[in-house]
Amino acid sequence: MKQREFVLEGTHLRIRPTCPGADMDFVLELEDHEENRRFISPWLREQHEEFKLGKDHLHLVIENKETKEHVGYMLLEGILLKSGCIDLKRLVIAAKGLGYGRETLRLVKDWAFNNAGAHRLQLDVKSINSRAKRLYESEGFVEEGLLRDRFRDESGNGYVSLYIMSILEKEYRHV
Repeated sequence: MKQREFVLEGTHLRIRPTCPGADMDFVLELEDHEENRRFISPWLREQHEEFKLGKDHLHLVIENKETKEHVGYMLLEGILLKSGCIDLKRLVIAAKGLGYGRETLRLVKDWAFNNAGAHRLQLDVKSINSRAKRLYESEGFVEEGLLRDRFRDESGNGYVSLYIMSILEKEYRHV
């Protein structure tokens, strides 16, 4: 699949490949925002550009369909399904509490299991991001394990653990 051909549309959202310029500027600003920084490991522009070049990757921007305003971005890896698994590497939403994260997850699950032919969709979430973990659980993702003290916290004085979560195709079909 070529990045430029990938588009998902839902009730309120449109998900499409990230373009250079304003899209990438938005991604970098969103990563650097204090509400998001502690939940992800921000990348440099060059890292994002390199990710976009991967044949097994999708670097996507999420827009409000009506206003065309950027509302988030997402990184997917494993889209060639060599292992049958797609990895949701990163999902960052600008305006929290408006249902954009939930709609994005539903669109990705639908695409992964009904179009791409995935057996498994997986992600990881930092233990301090309880809001995201609750969303993933409510959308059928199952906690599989915990990588204890995986990251140094922002203060540098402690550590943050990382939950590994997934949903299998058979679970998706029964949700």
